[in-house]
Amino acid sequence: METDRRTTLQSIGVCVFSKESFGLSKLNFTLERGKKYKFICHDKEKYQTLLGMLEGRYKPERGILNRTGIIQSDRLLLGQKIYTRTVSRYLALKRSPAFFFHGQKKHKILYMQNLRASYLQTFPIYRLKGIDRLKFVLLALCFQETGYIILSSLLYQELDSLFIDFLEEIFLHTQTTVIVCEDPSESIKIPFLQEYNNWHEVITIS
Repeated sequence: METDRRTTLQSIGVCVFSKESFGLSKLNFTLERGKKYKFICHDKEKYQTLLGMLEGRYKPERGILNRTGIIQSDRLLLGQKIYTRTVSRYLALKRSPAFFFHGQKKHKILYMQNLRASYLQTFPIYRLKGIDRLKFVLLALCFQETGYIILSSLLYQELDSLFIDFLEEIFLHTQTTVIVCEDPSESIKIPFLQEYNNWHEVITIS
């Protein structure tokens, strides 16, 4: 089945680990380019399965799942996946020093300077810890130009104002943004997301 060019992810009757207690069955939804989506999952185990499916790590056993573009997930960038490249190479700072963001051409190095992260360029990603890792994650999410970004782990972290402001800019101006919440969603610690209600769709997984 051909995917509409406005679609970044389409799930039609998708089942993942459906015979297990942590499995998901008959998922039907479409994520369109430029929209904001909120998933709320009432079960911690199914929450992990949903994330794995959205991240492209779990393939459906039944149903149709169409994706276009690149997926960036904050929890994978934070350490759930091993990245051996340097920050500069992963972010393509030399090969693609500019990127399109909020409809305009931007220079990556300026965003690194704004985040006080220029010194990270030569570091291997797997060696980044704490604040350095968080800066890398925010930059990787920001420089994403196609597909969609997934916010899950960052929702529950205490961030200082510099990082919150940077994350808000990413959230508002990235092509397609998906947040995945554990229930109750009120436990989110990011102030602007606590108040945001202009979702294109809120999808509840029980």
